[in-house]
Amino acid sequence: MIRPVKNALREFSSRFPMIPPLAGLTAGIILCGYLQNPWLWIALLAPLAGAAALFIPALRFLLLVPVGLLLISPDPYHMGDTLESYAGRSVDIGGSLYSSPEKRERGSRMFLDAEYVIEDGKVRPVTGRTAIYTDTLVPGLSYGGSVRVIGVKLKPIENFRNLGAFDMEAFFGRQGIHTTGYVEGGERIISFGRGEGYGPVLHGLDKLRHRFGNFVRSGFRQPANEVLNAITIGEDGGIPNDLRTEFSKSGVAHVLSISGLHVAAVAVVFYFLFKWLLKRSEYMMLRWSVSKIAAALTILPLFFYMALAGFSTPTIRAFIMISIFLIAIMAGKNENKINTLGVAAFVILLMRPEAFFELSFQLSFLAVLGILLVNRFYPLRIGTTRDLVLTAVKTTCAATFATLPLILNSFGVLPVVSIPANLIFVPLVELLIVPLGLVSFVVFLISPYAASLFIWINMLFTEMMIFGIGLLLEVPYSSVSVPPLGAVSLTLYTALGVAVLLATRHVKAKYALPVLAILFIISAAWPAMSRHFGGGVTATFLDTGEYRSTVLFELPGGRNVLVSGGPARPAGSGFVDRAIVSGFLHGKGISTIDCLVLTSPGKDVLAGGAYIVENFGVKKVVTDGDRLDGALWEAIKENGAEWQNLREIREIDVPGGYGIHVMRPEGWEVVEDSAGPRPMALKLGLGETGFLLAESVAGKDAESLVNKYGAALESAVLFIQGNSDADLIEHVRPRVFIAEDESFTAPESVKAYNIAEDGAVTVTIDGSGVTVKSYEDERAARPQ
Repeated sequence: MIRPVKNALREFSSRFPMIPPLAGLTAGIILCGYLQNPWLWIALLAPLAGAAALFIPALRFLLLVPVGLLLISPDPYHMGDTLESYAGRSVDIGGSLYSSPEKRERGSRMFLDAEYVIEDGKVRPVTGRTAIYTDTLVPGLSYGGSVRVIGVKLKPIENFRNLGAFDMEAFFGRQGIHTTGYVEGGERIISFGRGEGYGPVLHGLDKLRHRFGNFVRSGFRQPANEVLNAITIGEDGGIPNDLRTEFSKSGVAHVLSISGLHVAAVAVVFYFLFKWLLKRSEYMMLRWSVSKIAAALTILPLFFYMALAGFSTPTIRAFIMISIFLIAIMAGKNENKINTLGVAAFVILLMRPEAFFELSFQLSFLAVLGILLVNRFYPLRIGTTRDLVLTAVKTTCAATFATLPLILNSFGVLPVVSIPANLIFVPLVELLIVPLGLVSFVVFLISPYAASLFIWINMLFTEMMIFGIGLLLEVPYSSVSVPPLGAVSLTLYTALGVAVLLATRHVKAKYALPVLAILFIISAAWPAMSRHFGGGVTATFLDTGEYRSTVLFELPGGRNVLVSGGPARPAGSGFVDRAIVSGFLHGKGISTIDCLVLTSPGKDVLAGGAYIVENFGVKKVVTDGDRLDGALWEAIKENGAEWQNLREIREIDVPGGYGIHVMRPEGWEVVEDSAGPRPMALKLGLGETGFLLAESVAGKDAESLVNKYGAALESAVLFIQGNSDADLIEHVRPRVFIAEDESFTAPESVKAYNIAEDGAVTVTIDGSGVTVKSYEDERAARPQ
């Protein structure tokens, strides 16, 4: 038994010699996230791996495990002051833009490699990188520019501590960024031209990029102009979030990013163009391999396209990957494309090991791997029109199948129309929009007026794509919210993919296909189905930052109630609901909200509510006030949701026979700031117990509330948000007390939590009593 396995491993290593080294390097990169002191482990693992490689040659790839650890580990020490040590202080920062500034839907973002700070008139050298956000697009800034930012208050990057939340600290930390800052207005950013150490060619090309982007942005219609900028020069930050969501739901969000797909299209076009031109010469045909020469020449336009995209990380990765495929053609080693893909991944991870954790890297390599595996078992041909159509369908299905688990677990949305959408819009983008974009940029260098014609034609194709995606999404169940796939579901899905590939060579594999498919569907659907059979009520008090509360009630029968409130914020963008709340809901497989309660009339709360209504099939919306204009009210009308004014009702009826009692103190109508939350309490009653949410109830309001409702306030769970009075705890007599911060002290008999320290808190009340768990409890239970 051992010998056949040993022979199989030896044969695999000989056919795919790059896979074991890639596995060793990847293992080291992954291990770093689980080890407390990676440098100690490097010292321990390096000699052990060396001894194993010395005595067992087949284990030489283990030498790359400590190498992976070494590449991804943070520096053990820093020379001089770090920028992070100035977090929480207002300073002037000087340095160079190591990446091209990014346009965003509101304002822009700069990535600054800091060289010095000025505090109290003193200049101090520092090291470190930071991301600076502004409320406007500052003209004249580009890659390599030397700038000074005046009066920016730095703050450390911190995660929102909800289960399954995106690890923002790790994402930015792997790029060496540990702080962010914000400044209002472009006048607080001073440019000193090109910084030392940055070449004039790339600096000048980036300036041209931004000139072209501003020309398109100012002279053509939105939002198609922002989509065109994203596809042509890689500036995708200005695309409205609603439109970006539509692209995601249709499964074609990848066309908005200049990465593997666009770079591969440019490579294919130029490779066959150069090859065709070289074949016109009999002299070249007789003396050299035109395929190898065409492959070498193709690298030059690829580099230009990478520069045109602002040397974004996904584009650099795609350039490296495709260049390695071209080098394989030049070296005559292109037979084993899977091994070539392994070489590309190995080189990229050596240069940027943090890329392994980036979604775009994972999606790109999984998509290419899926296509290569399908080609190995179901050969792709392009000889006839029929072959060409079948090849397009096969590659689209292969890339979709390979990346689907990652998309489901990252976005919580199953794009049902993904395959037809990709078959229609990917050729439109790659064969028309991308080439026309490149032509329009080149013509723009000569004459902006002449470029306008090409841009105008390209705008027509872009608007056709946006219109077509909108039509596809009108199809019922074009996209479905799904829960993340667990270990069992992922195993069954992988087994299903293997069975599909083996079915061409082993008849028995065909019989396993329906069994595996049914088992996978059951395992994937079970978490969502099980929510409909629970008998208790679960409330999750989310970590959404300071002075902002969001509570999710999960009721029997799969009913859901979302309560969001807090003081108004000036941004008015609903960021919390888009980036945090919606991600949490998707992670739990929640696709519908039966009732949405917005306790604050602030613009940011209303804007976030609009996003929830548009994306989660909200059936009822309750708001504090009767303002009937704006995005929220349009969303309510378009989705046919019922609306109620919180000021005019005493109880919110919730489907399933539950009700939320609205409690207000006397004189609650009179507040100094009409934009702020009004003092109130909401109680979800469960017989003799329940949940009580108190918001901005302090002083006389708290006393009035107690006198008015008395024993009706008593609840098993009390959540205090904002500046509510701590004395309220005595009257509610809760078994579980939850606050936003540490400013409240609960009696010793009460189980107390604060979200600032414990993260999100989940409380379940059922026939067996009250069960509580927090983010910190869950994290402590996981192996480190």
